[in-house]
Amino acid sequence: MNFDQLIRFAVEQNASDLHFQTGAAPLLRINGQIRNVESPPLTNEVLRQFILSLRPKMTDDELDLQLVQGLAEFRGHHT
Repeated sequence: MNFDQLIRFAVEQNASDLHFQTGAAPLLRINGQIRNVESPPLTNEVLRQFILSLRPKMTDDELDLQLVQGLAEFRGHHT
């Protein structure tokens, strides 16, 4: 599942949050409950490339953007 598909899936599931962490599968928060996404663990390189693809849209550590055109607005934080 690529990031666009993952974000679309999160919206379809009415997830309020989507969590990414190196070495773990993505997590969704749905109705206050954390749920695993059936996906292989994310590698450092995959997450790095995803974050770098967003960097031009970042101010400090905040993201306010539309990741999937016309779908929804998202905010992100990275450390």
